[in-house]
Amino acid sequence: MDRKHALLTAILFIAAFIISPKNAFGAIRCESLYGGGEVCTEVEELVLDKKVWSPIDKRFEDNLADITPEGYKFSIGEKVIFRIKIINNSNSTFEKVTVTDFLPAELKLESGSLTFDILDLGPGESEEKQIETVVVSTPSDKDFDCDVKNTVRAKFGGEEREDTSKVCVTKVKKVLGETPATGSSLLFVAPLTSIAGLAGYMLLRLKK
Repeated sequence: MDRKHALLTAILFIAAFIISPKNAFGAIRCESLYGGGEVCTEVEELVLDKKVWSPIDKRFEDNLADITPEGYKFSIGEKVIFRIKIINNSNSTFEKVTVTDFLPAELKLESGSLTFDILDLGPGESEEKQIETVVVSTPSDKDFDCDVKNTVRAKFGGEEREDTSKVCVTKVKKVLGETPATGSSLLFVAPLTSIAGLAGYMLLRLKK
């Protein structure tokens, strides 16, 4: 490394050191280039990721706000599961990260906590929480709404991160199979068949 690149690296290092990692939005990360020299970029120190469980794909997705006919829409009484992940992407320990989840009016908490603290989150470490909610209401002026937004916010050292996940809710209740209806109709058919058979048998006896 020549003197010019060494000086640039030293300046960047001092600047990154002066700005406390607990108060900064990003950190400076430098990588050596093939043939000499370095390239330095700013990276997020704290990564906050919010996802929602997809009943169709059986995995967590960023959003399920798909208004196409194939898009999944949650009905009243149905469970909606969210995952919150916090990653320390810096080289320092975060003494305290306060995470708060803000549910929309359409959802109600069933299990998990909407507010929690993460203490002493070390470099490269991550914390993952899950909350379960249930759909309790839908818009009164339309059949469905695909702008139901769940927001999570993380505070650390005077700074904040925020992420959201959107879902669709609908007034249309889902039909969970047709077996019960078919089975109940068979209960009526069976007695009628037995009665008809018994009547035929009695007629034959009378003719004799």
